[in-house]
Amino acid sequence: MKVPFYSVLLFQFQIDEARGALEDTIFVTTDTLNQTWNAKYKEKYGTDPGFPGSSAYDAVYVMVEGIKKAKSTDSGKVAEALSNIKRYEGVSGDLTFDADGNAHKKQLYFQVKNGKPVELK
Repeated sequence: MKVPFYSVLLFQFQIDEARGALEDTIFVTTDTLNQTWNAKYKEKYGTDPGFPGSSAYDAVYVMVEGIKKAKSTDSGKVAEALSNIKRYEGVSGDLTFDADGNAHKKQLYFQVKNGKPVELK
């Protein structure tokens, strides 16, 4: 039986371990798979970072931005500085922050083709 299969997010290791069972699966993510950043990462570490890699990288650098703006590592000052960040251009995509401090990014849709995620337009 052939039916459409959807997922919230798939990591490359899951696709690999499924040995073809996830072929044609459509999934959603907010990570843009920045090819330039991914290539630099792979050159340095010898492996693809996958979807969570660039998001984790951005999370660290948003925190760095908060520390820089606070000119301190005091958690209260950093939290206040972070609350004033409204936009951050990250390697995983453009992040915007709402009044409650929630991060938002554009959703992207991918489909597994030949064992790799391919963006759907």
